Amino acid sequence: MAIKSFKKSKKLGVVSKKKIVSKKSRKMEVGLSPDKNFNRQSPSNLDSKKKSTKRVSFSNRIEAQSPEPPDSVKQVITPRSESLPSKGILRVKSVSNGAEITPKSAKFKNKLPRVKQDTPNIEAMEVDEPVMVKPKFRKSNEHSAKLDKKLPKFDAGVMKKPKLMVKKSLKEKLLEMDRRQRKAFIRALREKSRPNFHLAMEVKLSWEKLRSSKTPPNVKEDCIQKIMSTVKGHLKDLIYAHDTSRVVQCLMALKRDDIRKALFDELLPEIVRMTKSQYARFFVKKMLKYGTREQKDQIINAFQGHCVKIYRIVWAAEVLEDAYNNHANAQQRLNILNEFYGKEYVLYKQSSPSLQLSEIIANDPAKKASIALNLEEALQPAVEKTTLKLSLTHKLLLEFFTVCSSEQRDNMVESLKDKIPEICITREGSRVGLFCVWNSKAAERKAIVKSFKGTVLNACKHEFAHRVLLGIFDCVDDTKLINKYILQEISNYIADIMLEKYGQKVLHYLVNPRDPRYFFKGEQELYKQGDNNEHSKKPKEVRYKELFEYIQESLYTYMAANMKELVFNKVTSMLVLNSLELPLPTDLFKREVGVSYRSSCYQALAEVVGEEFIPHNIEGPKHIIESGCGRFILNNLLRADKKFQDIKLSDHLAHLPKEHLASFIAVNNGCFVLKNMCESGSVTARNVVKSCVSIKALEKSPFVGAQWLLKELKKH
Repeated sequence: MAIKSFKKSKKLGVVSKKKIVSKKSRKMEVGLSPDKNFNRQSPSNLDSKKKSTKRVSFSNRIEAQSPEPPDSVKQVITPRSESLPSKGILRVKSVSNGAEITPKSAKFKNKLPRVKQDTPNIEAMEVDEPVMVKPKFRKSNEHSAKLDKKLPKFDAGVMKKPKLMVKKSLKEKLLEMDRRQRKAFIRALREKSRPNFHLAMEVKLSWEKLRSSKTPPNVKEDCIQKIMSTVKGHLKDLIYAHDTSRVVQCLMALKRDDIRKALFDELLPEIVRMTKSQYARFFVKKMLKYGTREQKDQIINAFQGHCVKIYRIVWAAEVLEDAYNNHANAQQRLNILNEFYGKEYVLYKQSSPSLQLSEIIANDPAKKASIALNLEEALQPAVEKTTLKLSLTHKLLLEFFTVCSSEQRDNMVESLKDKIPEICITREGSRVGLFCVWNSKAAERKAIVKSFKGTVLNACKHEFAHRVLLGIFDCVDDTKLINKYILQEISNYIADIMLEKYGQKVLHYLVNPRDPRYFFKGEQELYKQGDNNEHSKKPKEVRYKELFEYIQESLYTYMAANMKELVFNKVTSMLVLNSLELPLPTDLFKREVGVSYRSSCYQALAEVVGEEFIPHNIEGPKHIIESGCGRFILNNLLRADKKFQDIKLSDHLAHLPKEHLASFIAVNNGCFVLKNMCESGSVTARNVVKSCVSIKALEKSPFVGAQWLLKELKKH
């Protein structure tokens, strides 16, 4: 009978004799004939059966041992077992060649078939044959075959760590042991496979006391001294293990310079190797964070000549990124970058100082092709990994685009077209995103626009990511596609975008692209680099006009509903002004605002002006006439009335109560508001101002605005 693992007993894990007999009798009932080598009346068979039912709960530990087993264990390279802990070496799924298979019952068609084999066959098994450990699947053979197809097939040349398979002779030996014997056997097995086993156990015991909050300070000090004396001279062996490496990190977190110096001095020759290690790399990051300036320089200098190899490993690249971005000075950053240009810059670094890429190309233009090739070889694997998000990658990509050929550029754009939102979070990454937008074809631009789906809100609010959106507005001819994946999301979250500093720039660009009053000269020069790209066919004026038509409904509707908040905000008040004034001759397209949208905004602004006015109010909020940004917006929109024929802001203000308008002459700013209504407004607005303002009161007023208003009234 095949070896089976039974349910765990609470104490000894031994299955009772009655249960075994009942299972055996159940087999007889479904038609399984006993094997000829099995005697049901033999007590020896019952004893062997009782022994075989013992459960071993340490299989996972045996599988995880190092590749130096004792003589009784055979080393076989196989994939990691998918079995549950404590069920690995006892579960035998494969059936011997001579076994006879019959169904368990007609009721359980999906169950695995039972094997007609008895306990004495264990003695007939060959001892040297390893037992293959397979996962437990309580399903049909057809289902198991499907699962086997889905499981990855491992090759012996690909596996990094060889796995140990337990011989059947060793399994029988383990089954004969009790719990304490098995524990001692496994401990001895570990001691043989790990030379620093006792040292690690001693260090971890002291570490547990050290990190406990219940341990007294004097005991903690003793633990520190004990650990330091124990690990001295053995750190090179302990730092790479997953458990003892945490002990070293705990010592680093004690904020004691003497301990940090002792650890660093012993591990300094291992810096590069530790950086590539999955666990030891954390020590290097801790030293970069807590070490002195001299220690940080030693770590960064140790990277010289190894930067490209370190960059190829994902977790090692994170350490290099930390050193480059947070701890290296300008010259050290150049040294790191120069290694990616070619091996010659590593070999001759001592004789010639590191230079900028532009200086290298200027000195020797023939090196441009080789540098581009070396950068491409380093960056192509990184594009498919999480290394793509590092600022070092963004810097290398930006330099690659400055020296690459058109074919290399097209290949890199093809690789990056779906990953632009991931790289545009840094200054260099946003430049790379703009290069991809400018130099991509229509199909690639479509993929770039689609990649922003769901991330438009965060991109609009980001310091650098919003630049890529503006580049898309400049170059992509398919405005329907932009509206579907970008502008609709902007419309849905227009309240959040409008109140953000960089979200304002996105809306400004849709209303008035590259407005010199809002965009700095450096920003305008950056966006002009993509104007002459070979893939944009539609005129800019048409493209900007179509984008504005898509966004104007949500923009002006929100402005009309929240006019008071917008005009009193320094950030949003300029957007209100640029959206409602007439386009200037220098604007890139002729903006045409719908009559209904302009009228609703003017009406909302007139309601803000019509609120109760208390001159020089200290206790409550200021009126729009006395507020800085609100007064500026109001006066500029009133001056623009002379350019409009049908809808004027002054006409909406003329419907306010005359007593309310007359109270404006109590302050200087109010006099200028009335003066602009007379000067730029319609005849109706001028007559309303004349009828509500007292000439005698203006003559007695000390304000400059009152004198200007008086002159304007006397003209008509």
